[in-house]
Amino acid sequence: MPCTAGRSRAGSCPSTATRSPWSSTPPRRSPPARPAADRPGDGRDGGVSGHHIALVALLLAALVVVVAGLAVSRWHSLTRRVGSFRSTQRRHGRWVRGIAHYGARDLYWWRLRSLAPRPEQTWPRGQIGVVERRAAVEGTEPGGPLLVRLRVAPGEEVELVMTPEAYAGLTSWLEAAPPVAHHVI
Repeated sequence: MPCTAGRSRAGSCPSTATRSPWSSTPPRRSPPARPAADRPGDGRDGGVSGHHIALVALLLAALVVVVAGLAVSRWHSLTRRVGSFRSTQRRHGRWVRGIAHYGARDLYWWRLRSLAPRPEQTWPRGQIGVVERRAAVEGTEPGGPLLVRLRVAPGEEVELVMTPEAYAGLTSWLEAAPPVAHHVI
């Protein structure tokens, strides 16, 4: 007799949940469980499934997007400030690109390729003096980048490359500094 709802004999349909105690057929046995090492692709065999690879790739892509967003936001906020200018600084024999910004009392310098929220270097306005200014590349026509050597502390000098417009702004900022108050006793 075929398996139909309500008319089947107990135990004759695979969907029947209970077996009749009067049935003469032996119960069906499921195949023995295979060891975990024999089951391919279930993730328990120590291998990496496609889902894991996709998840890691998605997380890496999200991380790249977040870091790129932070870098663009930082660059945008630094270059849009009044008193900011692009400059390149010689550090340990190498040239490092950055953004300089003159504030009320200090000259700040940020590395361009960094996510640090604070400037890499800060020089007090009262200690800065122009030591030398010349063309960054010999033989270039006027209006090209300038190499400016600044004294930023007693015995400490830095070299910055900047545009002539940035140099004019920097020297104006230095000349407009309030006079230094000397304490007289």
